[in-house]
Amino acid sequence: MRLNQSSHVAVRRWLLSISLFVLLIVLVGGVTRLTRSGLSMVDWRPIMGIIPPIGEAEWTKVFEAYKQFPEYKHVNYNMNLAEFKGIFFWEYFHRILGRTVGLLFFVPWFYFILRRKIKGSLVFKTGFGFILGGMQGLMGWYMVKSGLVDMPQVSHFRLTAHLSLATIIIVYFYWLYLGLKNQDSPRASSIRIPTEVRWLSRGLLGLVFIQILWGGFVAGLKAGKVFNTFPSMHGSYFPAGAFTEVPKWINFFNNKGLVQFVHRNIAYLIILTAVLLFVTVSRKMGSCKMQKLTALILGSVVLQIVFGIATLLLFVPVSLASIHQVFGLILLLMVVNLNFRVSRAEF
Repeated sequence: MRLNQSSHVAVRRWLLSISLFVLLIVLVGGVTRLTRSGLSMVDWRPIMGIIPPIGEAEWTKVFEAYKQFPEYKHVNYNMNLAEFKGIFFWEYFHRILGRTVGLLFFVPWFYFILRRKIKGSLVFKTGFGFILGGMQGLMGWYMVKSGLVDMPQVSHFRLTAHLSLATIIIVYFYWLYLGLKNQDSPRASSIRIPTEVRWLSRGLLGLVFIQILWGGFVAGLKAGKVFNTFPSMHGSYFPAGAFTEVPKWINFFNNKGLVQFVHRNIAYLIILTAVLLFVTVSRKMGSCKMQKLTALILGSVVLQIVFGIATLLLFVPVSLASIHQVFGLILLLMVVNLNFRVSRAEF
């Protein structure tokens, strides 16, 4: 449905801001994980949890609660209160951002509905996005709970589910944004999209999403801290000790070396697909804009692989690992933009 132009601009900026804000939350979540801060808050209070500990007595109480759980008992048993405050900050900041994005969605959404700036199907589409956000909050706590039982480490399956849902939310609101922007912009020229370009664009989108998902397994297992050589894995293309668990298929999800191997090889498939896409567009299409977009994506893929290799060789420094994660999401949005344009045959 169409909105008037001024309403369009406000709504689409709101949708884009949500997508980018969730991307920021993913960045902070990555730092939280890399600094081993994710298990510092041992309860989940959706409303009252927004108030941090105030005063030495409250901080001591929160710290004593943390001492009852496996991470303190097995890993941080020498930690003092000042050090605890450092890891508490990142998890608290991560949760505050999650609550903030809820307000960033709900307050403008309610206003836009009252002022009839959004109506019809767009109300339900945006409302579904809010439901996804609520599910993400629950998934975050479900993930944290897995590290509060026996072992002080969250389930890599739950972490990957948490990351995947965040990625879906980012893409979902960005797609809604592109739809409104497309309505509000002068109609681009319609061109014929070769079948090969359509399939390569979709394939690249699928591969980048799967790679982000597999990055969740790498992060959850800390698989980036094994086989820190490139291009070989300690002198071999295939990692030693890859199939130690039974049944063998479970090693693709549980074995650190094999999980890293899959992550590497998906990257090879991504760059191959990006090259094929650029070459196909250059040979079969006369669209300068399409060539520029696929060239930009190809260059970004190369840059992302460089970030990944550097992260591996330097044993996963927090700053570089965070850049690698966030740039992967930015690359995904670039490929989403490409697929949006291809789906409408407009450039």
